[in-house]
Amino acid sequence: MTVVTLDDWLAHLASAAGDRVTIDPALVAELAGALGADEAGLRATLLDLLDFHAGSAAGNGNRGGAGHGDLAPAVARAVVFGSVTAVVLRQLGAGALPAGVLNAVANLLFSVERAELTTGDPVLHARVPGTVPPDPGAAGLADVVACLDRAGLTRGGEVVLGPRRIRLVCRAPVAGPKVFISYAHEDDGHKETVRRLAELLVRNGIDTDLDQWAGAGRQDWQAWATSLISQAGFVLVVASPAYRRVGDGFAQTNDNRGAQAESATIRDLLHRDRHTWTAKLLPVVLPGRSIDDIPLFLQPYCADRYHVTELSDAGIEDLLRALTGQPRYVRPELGTVPHLPPRSLPRPGRS
Repeated sequence: MTVVTLDDWLAHLASAAGDRVTIDPALVAELAGALGADEAGLRATLLDLLDFHAGSAAGNGNRGGAGHGDLAPAVARAVVFGSVTAVVLRQLGAGALPAGVLNAVANLLFSVERAELTTGDPVLHARVPGTVPPDPGAAGLADVVACLDRAGLTRGGEVVLGPRRIRLVCRAPVAGPKVFISYAHEDDGHKETVRRLAELLVRNGIDTDLDQWAGAGRQDWQAWATSLISQAGFVLVVASPAYRRVGDGFAQTNDNRGAQAESATIRDLLHRDRHTWTAKLLPVVLPGRSIDDIPLFLQPYCADRYHVTELSDAGIEDLLRALTGQPRYVRPELGTVPHLPPRSLPRPGRS
């Protein structure tokens, strides 16, 4: 079966030249056919979304021509999946909503993450948040919630839509844990890298506490850290040479006092209940760091550690899977033991 992912294939749906954006009508027609959507309505939706995401005056001409360059991939992706979302919601029963309202509220509650056009039925993989976003009184939001709920998708599920039998697969919402990040203030560069990691986690639904976000008021940092470590579902210990010295007890009295206090608290909790805290303490190795920067009390070589290959969603995937309990591979269901009768051996003297 041939699978064409819209994420890549339709990245060239739109092109920009100066302040004018054009779309490829052939690709629009092909997308409309795959989704069982009205071509003119889909084109209008695409142009609305191009205006919103690209901030440009959108035109409706043929793609190409001298000087036309590709629109930013992130913008193209947002436009394509935003239009797919609008089509799906109309097929779920939200078609009575004005187009502008539907396009404005659709991605608040429902967003396509991946779409596949196959030789059989199209398959859309989507995400439905576990909670209603702020401003529930926004025009049309309640109608979108209602149509998703009627289809049984607000808690994850699957439904077949339209004459083209589009399979819509929604993954169940996953509740993010409370996370505390413990790290040593090596230098400004290390602090910035840790903050970027924390921002990535928050954008992916992980409720993260970091000292750089603690506010401008005076803090009792020991009490602050002890309280948050005790309440956290997970504590991320960011590996670095300074944290290794602190964790192993080789730091001087005046070195990294905050990290010394935090690591002492963490060591004590681990000693008191090793089973619980071994699972809650996650050593994190950032780009440019080494497994040798993990303190020995966290067992860098005989327990799991989490390498962040780059500061991106893809780079923190293994860490996100650990924090949200979503394994990369799942054991298949246990099958039936086959009946294997003995094989007959030839009698002596016979060929």
